[in-house]
Amino acid sequence: RPDVSQEFGYKEIVVATELTNTHPSNFLWEQDRATLGIVQPGLYEISLGIYGKHRQSAQLLVNGETVLVAFANRPSSPSRSQAPAPFQSSHSPTSGGLSGVAGTTLLDFIALPPNARLSISYGEGMEGAEGFIALRKIC
Repeated sequence: RPDVSQEFGYKEIVVATELTNTHPSNFLWEQDRATLGIVQPGLYEISLGIYGKHRQSAQLLVNGETVLVAFANRPSSPSRSQAPAPFQSSHSPTSGGLSGVAGTTLLDFIALPPNARLSISYGEGMEGAEGFIALRKIC
């Protein structure tokens, strides 16, 4: 798969807060770091969302390699069509307290090697965005 990080100007997301960790010896988190450690290999369900003023693409990296890309809008240019296929939905809430906030979300399943390092990157224009990541070991 091509490395879309450099081609599209992605920046790593720093994980500032951990709300729940059901298995602290498997899911390793350090405040204000850009990577999450996953000790045990296996199949994992992953969901993530990034919300800001504009819809934007995001990517999931495992050990520095892009494994999933969530495109905010399906690209039409030839150079972008070589990027990994989108696995996402994008939406912009129009009612309630989130009016004017756009989001990109992803739900997928990935096989992780032992001692995997996960990180999430976003495209330009998402400074000040908020988001979440949720991991669940399937087997």
